[in-house]
Amino acid sequence: MKIPRLKLGDAIEVIWLDSHFRAEPGWTTEGDIDDGQGVTIRSVCIYIGKDKDYLHTVADRSEDMSGVMRDLKIPVGCIKSIRKLK
Repeated sequence: MKIPRLKLGDAIEVIWLDSHFRAEPGWTTEGDIDDGQGVTIRSVCIYIGKDKDYLHTVADRSEDMSGVMRDLKIPVGCIKSIRKLK
């Protein structure tokens, strides 16, 4: 997906496909691995940049000092949609 034009600090909603693993440990058959259930994530976050592989976001950004918290790098190839929030 093509990333829309965003500015540093824009609030965005990103819909993306996350990785998935079976919760039960131990051996299983290959047929049991693909249950057809993907994991779609909806993240509301602050845009801080991008590169060819990742969209860089944070959940918290200080208005009073230089600093961010709860960073999240979302793989560009996993993004289904991005919407700029008002």
